[in-house]
Amino acid sequence: MHTLPKELEHIIVNDDKILVEVINEELTNSGIILHSKSRREQLKAIVHLVGPGREAKRNSARLPLTVRQGDVILIQNGTGFEVNVNGKKFLLFKGEESIIGSVQDGGRISTN
Repeated sequence: MHTLPKELEHIIVNDDKILVEVINEELTNSGIILHSKSRREQLKAIVHLVGPGREAKRNSARLPLTVRQGDVILIQNGTGFEVNVNGKKFLLFKGEESIIGSVQDGGRISTN
């Protein structure tokens, strides 16, 4: 079960916005730990907040996002903008276009 960080308890994101926290360390296949700043192509992040979705153009129905709170996802490096909440850094971005995929069952990603 996902536990929302205390810093985010009173924050709501709008429309198709997604707020994530980058997981700082990643283990390569050879066992080397890389910090997120040393990686260029993708970042592993945990989804903390998801908006209700964007409004459809033809009617006022909401088009929900497929990611959910607690999902571990891969995003493009350089995506969104940094949000600082009580000294803790998060990334906020619009829509799911920047999501490369999701990581199932706490699996590791390859950084060859």
